Amino acid sequence: MFDYSDVIKEGTAIYDKTLSYEVRINQSLVWYGSGDYEDTPEIQENRTMKCYYVWYESLTEQGRFNASGGAFLTLAEAMAKVERDTNRTVRWR
Repeated sequence: MFDYSDVIKEGTAIYDKTLSYEVRINQSLVWYGSGDYEDTPEIQENRTMKCYYVWYESLTEQGRFNASGGAFLTLAEAMAKVERDTNRTVRWR
């Protein structure tokens, strides 16, 4: 479930020229690790640091968000990723 408490940027994007969906960027103080025992400790373990996560609304289930956009060190990097992922259709509020 998406936590709205740390949302710092919101927008609406268009898929296939007809379907609109929401995009949100939230700020976090945890960079989540992979949890994979085969990874090195710096990749495997969570780290305490300011970062940003991109969340996209499901195209089939309105109001459900997926953190498929990844984690970023800066808001600018997160926004640039959204711009690329949405073919520059996102309109920020």
